[in-house]
Amino acid sequence: MSLPSWLTPELILGIIGSVTGVSALLLDLMRYLKEKPKIEAEVVDATHSFFDLPDKNSRTLSFDVEVRIKNKGDKGITIGEAKTEITVGKELHVLSQKPKMISPYMPHEEDMALRVEPHDLVTTTLTFYYDASIDKLPKQEEMPFKLFLPHAHGVIKGLRGISKITQ
Repeated sequence: MSLPSWLTPELILGIIGSVTGVSALLLDLMRYLKEKPKIEAEVVDATHSFFDLPDKNSRTLSFDVEVRIKNKGDKGITIGEAKTEITVGKELHVLSQKPKMISPYMPHEEDMALRVEPHDLVTTTLTFYYDASIDKLPKQEEMPFKLFLPHAHGVIKGLRGISKITQ
């Protein structure tokens, strides 16, 4: 039995290589989908307070959000920065903050990335600050906000809440 003239050894090797490459990509995709982080996050509590500096005609907003993050996946995540969109008066402000993590190996708070290991539950408090003149930062009893937690595999988004003022 002879092969057709157009079916050369190079073509056969090319077809075998293509099938092997596509198969490897599909296997990697299936492994990634199985192992990727499956993150659940919720806002536990959110409070804010205002501090006036009358001699400078300025006001500081201190905004605290307690977040519970559960990693149900087989890969850990690292959160290096947290961002929030908060509405003050009629203006939307975007604030960012590095999470603080308390580790059993380092019992004091450190500015470091927040690590959530596979199948782990972490609760942390994020504190954001915003300074403005007193007339541009009205005191509000409640402030709606959105929280975003970017990590290497995506962004935890859609965390919404209403912050209540503390005295």
